[in-house]
Amino acid sequence: MRRISPLCLVVAMVLFSASGASASDATTAQLVMAANATATQGGARASIASLFSTKFATGLSQGQTVSISLLQGANFGDELAPNTFLSVFLTPPGLVPLETGSFQVWDQFFLMGDDCPTEVPRCIAPTDLLGIQVKVNGQPGFPSAVVSGTDFDQINFISPGFEVIGMGAGMTVEVFKDLDAIEASGTTSVQFQDIAPGFFPFNPEGRRFLAADQNIPDPGTPCTFVGREDLFRRAPLPNGCSIRPAKPGDVIALFGTGFGKTDPVVPVGRIATVVATLQDQVNVTFGGQQATVLFQGLAFGLAGVFQIVIEVPELLDGDHELVAAIAGRSTQSNAFITVQREQ
Repeated sequence: MRRISPLCLVVAMVLFSASGASASDATTAQLVMAANATATQGGARASIASLFSTKFATGLSQGQTVSISLLQGANFGDELAPNTFLSVFLTPPGLVPLETGSFQVWDQFFLMGDDCPTEVPRCIAPTDLLGIQVKVNGQPGFPSAVVSGTDFDQINFISPGFEVIGMGAGMTVEVFKDLDAIEASGTTSVQFQDIAPGFFPFNPEGRRFLAADQNIPDPGTPCTFVGREDLFRRAPLPNGCSIRPAKPGDVIALFGTGFGKTDPVVPVGRIATVVATLQDQVNVTFGGQQATVLFQGLAFGLAGVFQIVIEVPELLDGDHELVAAIAGRSTQSNAFITVQREQ
């Protein structure tokens, strides 16, 4: 079985993580930092913060009403599930105790062979980040990122598991700051289903290209993202990474959330340090052809992220739609991978 280096995924998550957006309608929001990717200060990572204005957040007064919107964190869809990365959008901004345009993430990940015993706190995502908590039906989620934006604040978190919140309608979502509940205008009641699969996209060009990596098994090998060479306007990529289109026969890895239960079960919010495969079979259609799935399960060294590894079928040059289906539900449509046979 081939698996991507967690370091490559960390770089990928940073690259497709954020851009400016309108907060008037959360379904159009483009601002997201997915997964528990390292995104601290320095180098290309700081470019995320530069996408926002540098003015200071004024801060909300105690009890001030804010509007809460909730979307799936990878595809910004409205289908929600337990053990899934979700994004909370808060309007007006000012809740997050950060300068406008800055962010804080939980940045732990593990390399193959690292030990992650239960008693080590860094093996498990926190339930509190900068004093911010999100609860679903009173049960804590696991925040991975808080972002202070110009139009809205954003909190990304892994929703609690099936065993503590179940599924169905009437799920309440609450945001807390320093243990004080933030009042929400309108309703915070949402509906959860058993799975809500979605792939993480790269951010350029309207998030239409899926984030994928050439699946090289050696963790010490610089990562190679899948896409046109000019997808990031030929900007230098960090950590020696490169980017090129896929070609037939390549083995590539895609990353998503909301794909459901695994065997063995890995507790929600815990970094995956064992091989945990999906209980239900994933079927991938790529350019209208069935792609061979080589691995389907949790991404090793990360919390809450699924990795789907496929072999690229015989396709002509161009941008081809890729959709994965599992248990009767599918990932987002109009999501593409670029193929180029001669390179």
